[in-house]
Amino acid sequence: MGKRLTELALQSSLIERTLQNAHNPAAADTVWGCPAHRADTAVSAQTVIIPVPLHVKRLRKREFNQSAIISSVIGKKYGIPVAANTLMRHRHTKPQVELDGRDRKENVAGAFSVDNQKLIEGKEIILIDDVYTSGSTINECSKVLKKNGAVKVYVITIARMVD
Repeated sequence: MGKRLTELALQSSLIERTLQNAHNPAAADTVWGCPAHRADTAVSAQTVIIPVPLHVKRLRKREFNQSAIISSVIGKKYGIPVAANTLMRHRHTKPQVELDGRDRKENVAGAFSVDNQKLIEGKEIILIDDVYTSGSTINECSKVLKKNGAVKVYVITIARMVD
């Protein structure tokens, strides 16, 4: 059996406190090490971690991508490669939290593409997103990854929005 990956579910207040200082990678390590909730999942040698990307406009404004920070920490901790620039958000979208369910799906439709298909062909992908709102973003990302050759897509989020 391969390595084990621990999926965590945390309260958003903890995430906000630890990720506010994005220039401190130890903050993401603290979040990942918190024993709030654990469920082990086997990880194969064909596993690659991909963070949900931000559009370049939002990245410039925010100066960091929480999902990329979390992906880096998980990748280092478990020895899983991270393909940070493989999935691209080529269209700027409104923040999902500002929209209702139907609009969220339309908002992200066609917003993602794969930059280097060879990095994901035949791979099991662990898609990392910071917050699960309606599932529209991760569903769209998963669809694009599978269309470009991913065998399976698993999703890890740190928090879930509750209406």
